[in-house]
Amino acid sequence: MSLNILNEKTTARVFCSGGLIRNNSALVGQSALDGISKFYADVLFFSCCGVSIACGSTEALEDNATVKRAMFENAAKRILLCDSTKFDTNYFCKVCDVNDIDVIITDKKPSDKFLENAKCAVIYK
Repeated sequence: MSLNILNEKTTARVFCSGGLIRNNSALVGQSALDGISKFYADVLFFSCCGVSIACGSTEALEDNATVKRAMFENAAKRILLCDSTKFDTNYFCKVCDVNDIDVIITDKKPSDKFLENAKCAVIYK
């Protein structure tokens, strides 16, 4: 799991929320929610399955969306890391509105329509 790698490569303190490990990468369930609710983050980096102006940041699985919403609520700054294939794509479970995100970092320029309607900063190559 990447927690060990991160712990070896930084002087930052690394916390793990606990919970059920899904697909060797996601910690979900009530234990994860309980752990997250006790902390506040200066900056949250998060990903998504899809992002659009109409539906915001979305996930395919309810457990993943629930944990991300909890993390989102407890963060001062929210940065979405999203590759270009996820733009204008919607999944079943909403995490947040696009305009509640502070910055989106992606690999390619999103559509002009997306850029015109997003009130957050969008950084791309």
